[in-house]
Parts: sequence; structure tokens; C-alpha cells
Amino acid sequence: MVHLMPLGTNDPVYLEAKKRFVAGWQHPDKTYHLEAIYYIVQDGAEAQAHLARNRAYLQAVKARVGDGAEQYLFHGTRRACHIGDDNNNLYPCNNPDCFFCSIMKCSFSLAHVGAHEMFGKGIYTSSVSSKADGYVWNWHMHSHKHTMFLSNVVTGRVEPLLVPQPNRTAPDAGFDSTEGVTKPQGGSVEYPETIVYREDAILPSVVVVYTRQHK
Repeated sequence: MVHLMPLGTNDPVYLEAKKRFVAGWQHPDKTYHLEAIYYIVQDGAEAQAHLARNRAYLQAVKARVGDGAEQYLFHGTRRACHIGDDNNNLYPCNNPDCFFCSIMKCSFSLAHVGAHEMFGKGIYTSSVSSKADGYVWNWHMHSHKHTMFLSNVVTGRVEPLLVPQPNRTAPDAGFDSTEGVTKPQGGSVEYPETIVYREDAILPSVVVVYTRQHK
């Protein structure tokens, strides 16, 4: 079964995830305290099948665009259980309201994407961890800890989008993903976000556990 594996503070995966999380926390009105980082063990037939599809898609994109076809980006969603709160909570729950555990077990699903998203029906990620934090919340459960995914995202050739396009369902021909351009660069978002439109383009790989405090 898919589960979380605790990472020591000297583990290379821990150090890389911590570096990205810290550098990506850019909102000046809120702070965080890093609690733990876990690696997602892709165990079980369904998880292994998705892993294989993701790696195959990555290789296909790499063959076209070369190195740089993959990025490591954050995604926040709601959690309805205590997974990640401590080392006694390492296995996903079966609560259908727990989007976090659904992603852990079955990866990301386009079927769960809401209508009228800014850049269409896709899976949204960001290099800005504090932006992803805006989508993280505990659903009908109490915990001072919060959890966020750091995922492998096959971005390939990225199409910049300057204005909202809520009816979009794919990048334009020749591109593999889209990116919302920030306002200082002539776009319409405060912080960058990257969108993929196929489920095999993203794989949840690491979970960052933290507490937060608004100034």
C-alpha cells in the first residue's frame, strides 16, 4: 500500500525539498515552521502503474525537448485525516472527502478539477510554496499541522499565458504545459503557477509537513 516514509534531516531528498519549500515561501503576510518531510513510497499495483505511465511520458517528452523536461512543484489540497501529523500516521485513509489521501493513493485526477479555473481544466502547481499553502486546509478535523505535496511535473515546453483562459483543456500545439505569467511580467497572477492537462504528467513524490502563522 502507498505510504509515507519519514526522511532524516540529512537525507538528500529532505534537503532538496526543504530548500525548495523555504525558497518558495514568498508571501510576506504569513510565516511557517517546518515540521517534517516524508517520501511517498509508491507501493501497490495502482500506484506502480501510474508511476510507470509518468516515467514513460517523461521519457517521451525528454526525447523532444531534452533536459529540463521535468520540474519539482508544489500543490496544496484539503486533508480530512491526520496523515503526516507524526510517524504513527503514515498510511492514507479511505475518506472520500480527503483529497490529500486520494492523491496519495491514485495520484491526481482531472475528474476532480473544478469548473472555471483561471487557465482551464488542468492540474495546478507552483514553485511558490506559500501560494500552494493557500489551497491547503484541514477538513472537519483539528490539527495545527498542514501538509503539502512536492510533485514531479513533466512540464516540457511551457506555454506562457498572459490572460485567464477558463475554457482551455490543453496547451496549444507544440507545448506540453502552460504557465500563468505574473503581473510584473505582463500577466494576470501575483505568483507563478504551472498547469498540466494530463494525469500522467504529474506524480506526487514528497510531502512537506508544517505549521503556519499569519502576521
